[in-house]
Amino acid sequence: EAALRSSLILMSLCLTLLPWAYRNYQVTEHWIFTTLWAGPSLYDGLSPLATGDSDMTFMETDRLSESGMTEYQIDRHYRQKAWQFVVENPGRTAQLAGIKLLRFWKPWPNAEQFQNIGYCIVVALFFIPLVMFAILGFWIFRRESWVWLLTAGPIFYFALIHMVFVGSLRYRLPAEYPLCVLSAVGITVMLSGRRNVS
Repeated sequence: EAALRSSLILMSLCLTLLPWAYRNYQVTEHWIFTTLWAGPSLYDGLSPLATGDSDMTFMETDRLSESGMTEYQIDRHYRQKAWQFVVENPGRTAQLAGIKLLRFWKPWPNAEQFQNIGYCIVVALFFIPLVMFAILGFWIFRRESWVWLLTAGPIFYFALIHMVFVGSLRYRLPAEYPLCVLSAVGITVMLSGRRNVS
């Protein structure tokens, strides 16, 4: 039964993405079910000019689309350049990974336009308690791996991905929603005075 459900989910996913893959095939003659921007996004995070923040002005500077290259070729070009940077600069790559991780977990916004004390306080007042209560919730369910994998897992998964690409609070937001479930457990336990929930 589990195998059947898994197969149905995978088939549904493929059918949902099929129109996009067909569009990519028409444009590039390659069946790409996801995105042709992985290469530029990867180079955004792994290049001599990378800072951990997103700055894709190199797309305007390089003007590869004007040179006659297809979307597919541009994607592969930037993928190759990004991995070449990693091979040639392992120390800087590790440093960038740390910078991106800090940007991802920062309790307040990184972007300059949001460096207002009011914004920073509001965001921090939400995120810091969220994490603290989630840690308590994790402790309650520490022996129930499936529970904390479904709730805390996504935010750590997103963190790992954005150690490669670019790090920002906005990339953390989707993963905060399942984390809220674990945080709710922590709040419930704290308010009830019990050591577990049922």
